[in-house]
Amino acid sequence: MESFEALQWIVDWLGNLREESDSFFEQALLWFAALYIETKIWVAEMAWSVASTIVDSFQIGNMVGSAFGGVNSTAMSYINYFKLVDCINVLLNAATTRFILSMVGW
Repeated sequence: MESFEALQWIVDWLGNLREESDSFFEQALLWFAALYIETKIWVAEMAWSVASTIVDSFQIGNMVGSAFGGVNSTAMSYINYFKLVDCINVLLNAATTRFILSMVGW
């Protein structure tokens, strides 16, 4: 009778081992997925920072703002109302970020 109980204990342990290993692999996969996502976010933040620095150092926003200097006052009020200069600056930042990300290998 004791050998049957020992055999049953071994079978139960092997069954639990399979469930525990599945849980371990699920947890490891979740951890690696979270690490991968965190790394991607960090690289994107770094690329945005580099792109913003590049755009600021070339003073592209000021050039865009001065390009609208010859526009009449009515058109300039619409440009300021819709924040067209800020929009162009964000698009330039995005394009520069994309360039930096392509250099990183994205």
